[in-house]
Amino acid sequence: MRSAVLCLVTLLLLGACSEDHEAIVQLRESCGDGDVSACFALGQRYRAGDHILRDFSEARRLFDTACDGRVGESCAALGVMELQGLGAKADSAQARALFENGCDLGAAAGCAQLGKLFYEMPEPQRDLATAAQLFIKACEGDDDLGCVSLGSLLATGTVVRKDVVRAAELFTSRCDDDTVMGCVGLGRLHLSGDIAAADDSVAADFFSRACRSDDAAGCLEMGRVYELGRGRPQDFQRAANNYYAACRRRNGEACFRISEMHRTGQGTYRSAETANDLRESACRYGYAEACPKREGAR
Repeated sequence: MRSAVLCLVTLLLLGACSEDHEAIVQLRESCGDGDVSACFALGQRYRAGDHILRDFSEARRLFDTACDGRVGESCAALGVMELQGLGAKADSAQARALFENGCDLGAAAGCAQLGKLFYEMPEPQRDLATAAQLFIKACEGDDDLGCVSLGSLLATGTVVRKDVVRAAELFTSRCDDDTVMGCVGLGRLHLSGDIAAADDSVAADFFSRACRSDDAAGCLEMGRVYELGRGRPQDFQRAANNYYAACRRRNGEACFRISEMHRTGQGTYRSAETANDLRESACRYGYAEACPKREGAR
């Protein structure tokens, strides 16, 4: 009986693999015939390693081809790779140009990523009003990042009228089996008590759910949960582990937090060298507090 079950499972897996192989072959043929949407779809597979050997260089080439063919989503995807330095050295200026192109071509993802750039720019270049307009446009196009980012502005009343109810709606719609992007926002609302009586335990549940799905902000918040003992028993080692998880995903604040723990030896080993390296990473990832102050700056 057990052998029969194993044979059935094997046959099903082989069938699925065969279907994926055929799909990839078809995408290659269509892309070669000039179907730029197929080039974009094939690029997504190469970037993710989806039933094909992951190849960032090939993904970039395919995204570039589709972007030249006016596939806005492909411009945005290539922009993310430029920003993250996947397959080539990171180039934020080129990423911005690609996001602008993608947004102009109607890709909500391009508008959302461009809004994020404006939101995260250091002062005085930071432009929250433009970021808000781009998040609104992206959310109207049903982009997860755009809607969650808009929710964050609504929750705090940053350059838009504060609307906690609408923020909660946006976060809830992006905290389910398909995506956890809104879970951190929901957790923060529960932590502050803006949508109900403050409940640290419920907030921690939302942060944990996001972190388990590799969301950097979720891991950052779980680090705070354990460091402060809010919603979970205080545990500095777990705090350090969560900050590390977020730092590895390029969250600058998390890198700064774990650098401070290395400086003091709280929750991890004490090392000035490691602390300095992590602080440099925090600055490189855009966390201004970690950057060296200019001479004469207050």
